[in-house]
Amino acid sequence: MKHYKNVIVSTLMIMAFAIAGIVLCTNNSAQAAPPSLDVLNNIPANCQFVFGMNVPKFVASDLYKKARLNNSSQIGNDLIQFVNATGVNPESDIVFLVAAGRTKGKSKGEGVVIAVGNFNKETITSFIKSKSTPIVREYNGAQVLMFPEDKGNKISKGIVFLSGGELALGDLQTLKAVLDVNVNGSIMSNVKMASLIGSISLDDMFWFAGNADGILANASIKTPMGIQIPSLQNIAGSFNITNSVMGKITASAPDGPSATNIVEMVKGLKAFGKMSTNQSPELQKLFDGVTVFQNGNQVSLDLNFSADLLEKVGSRQSVVGSR
Repeated sequence: MKHYKNVIVSTLMIMAFAIAGIVLCTNNSAQAAPPSLDVLNNIPANCQFVFGMNVPKFVASDLYKKARLNNSSQIGNDLIQFVNATGVNPESDIVFLVAAGRTKGKSKGEGVVIAVGNFNKETITSFIKSKSTPIVREYNGAQVLMFPEDKGNKISKGIVFLSGGELALGDLQTLKAVLDVNVNGSIMSNVKMASLIGSISLDDMFWFAGNADGILANASIKTPMGIQIPSLQNIAGSFNITNSVMGKITASAPDGPSATNIVEMVKGLKAFGKMSTNQSPELQKLFDGVTVFQNGNQVSLDLNFSADLLEKVGSRQSVVGSR
């Protein structure tokens, strides 16, 4: 089973790059039309954050092509076997990914990832049963396939096929909430989250929105400059990247002074980048491409720097970490 998990992770590298915000589109001819975002109507109303990725645009990017080339032998062989077994080619059959979740006090939290694409339910189900013995849970007219963990002593994750070419993966409670959206409402019925989602461009390759107040409620986070970050209420942003990383992030604070603290934190980080010129000139260039603005209780970050800087900074950090 691990062999096939590596196919998904290695082939797409989608989730890791999504979290890092590294989404690339090489030219206009490679851009895919924005997929339908009706999938948001299947995200439960109580989710505190959501992010999405346009997979065809990512797969068409130089970044993905380079990663694919660097791992061509392993990815190519594993991909062929995975496609033959499931009938799904992650590079062409998945058109959109949306992930959402919520915190649960100091516990791990709950979440779901919904893939939109072309899926053969029978073939995928057969593949899953050939690798494990899923436990079927009937709920609201759907079959949820739960995967046994810890030698069968634990059952927490599963999948369920939705209508319209959607496949949901997550914990049982969130999957039940997905199947209950017609009764309890979707994230688009959540006034706060719907407003945040409406403030960003869902046509972009990568976007996110979250109720930061809820997400950080149980976190104790300080920057290297010693500034506490409890003052974020909401955050949203989107990215479109060609040869340059270009995007915008907007955060809301409770009041003007709290927003000023966030601005000073960003300026402090930019100053830290300039002090690191000798050790990492790329880091300074990256921070030079970050511009911060304040408007009342809102803080906006405009990003505009060379995409090559991401790889250079990452490579330098890897070298430093290996010492």
